[in-house]
Amino acid sequence: MSAMLCIMAANALAAGKDDSKWLPQGASVSKDIVYKETALGDLRLDLYMPAGKDREARPVVLFIHGGSWMHGNKEEITSGYRIPLLRRLLEAGIAVASMDYRLVNDSMTVVYPKPLADCKDAVRWLMGNAAQLGIDGDRIALMGTSAGGHLALMTAYAPDSLAQDVHPLSHLATRVRCVVDIYGPTDLCKILRPALPPTAVAVASTMVGKEYIDTRNCLLWAFSGESNAHPLRRRRACQRYSPINYVKTAVPTIAIHGNADRLVPYHQSEMLRKALKEQGMDMEIVTLEGLPHGFKGITAQQVSTLVDRTLQFLNENLLK
Repeated sequence: MSAMLCIMAANALAAGKDDSKWLPQGASVSKDIVYKETALGDLRLDLYMPAGKDREARPVVLFIHGGSWMHGNKEEITSGYRIPLLRRLLEAGIAVASMDYRLVNDSMTVVYPKPLADCKDAVRWLMGNAAQLGIDGDRIALMGTSAGGHLALMTAYAPDSLAQDVHPLSHLATRVRCVVDIYGPTDLCKILRPALPPTAVAVASTMVGKEYIDTRNCLLWAFSGESNAHPLRRRRACQRYSPINYVKTAVPTIAIHGNADRLVPYHQSEMLRKALKEQGMDMEIVTLEGLPHGFKGITAQQVSTLVDRTLQFLNENLLK
């Protein structure tokens, strides 16, 4: 199905939904556009377009939601601090595509690199259908929160050969201009601790809770396909899917992180900045004082800082 037919079908499905409260005057949204077919079902994205469709092709930000790689959906873009960010992007003439991807689960029907392949294929879909969509396929930026930030970095930095999948546009090399990483993990080894012996994991479970340990175990299975009997194999897999190990092929990046984040420590962004600096690349970190993971309790001033610095970065790396 062509991109235009996909949009028409998506608009028909979305009829009756009121998105006006999220959108600047004249902006529009096409919901649930199929960008990829998989054995587990169609994958969809929502495309938000700025006012004035008759103008030149629009640069586009592809938004990747968070949720520990296991939860969440493309509706995240219309929640919390992301609403004013979405509005400002549209007011600046930037289109926004918010995508779903296959989620990791404890039944192991989805494991890596499938979610990463989905993100790369969403980029390809935008590139391959740019003319019909009214966007500029040579001006694509990635943005993601938490697990979505990790996926955005990996999509931009890692080679396409790391995550190949069946897709009509798989011949296209994924190209993006820049990345906005919002509290995303950059070194999975330091987040998931794959080499911890079982005795240490048992002790840790008494401190952080069984739910956290269960999530860790599920993610380690998903990233490596290995049990805790093979810690070195798990470690190699975590290294394989860590953005910090692909800085030689990085694109311009900005990180936005709260310095009270305990789930994805602020140091994760600092480590990426240091690794990029060693490659001769500068990376700005927008530090939001006192904020935990997810930015609970974010103030109006901090939202304004987040939005302004993001738009400044995109103006320098996407719009020019």
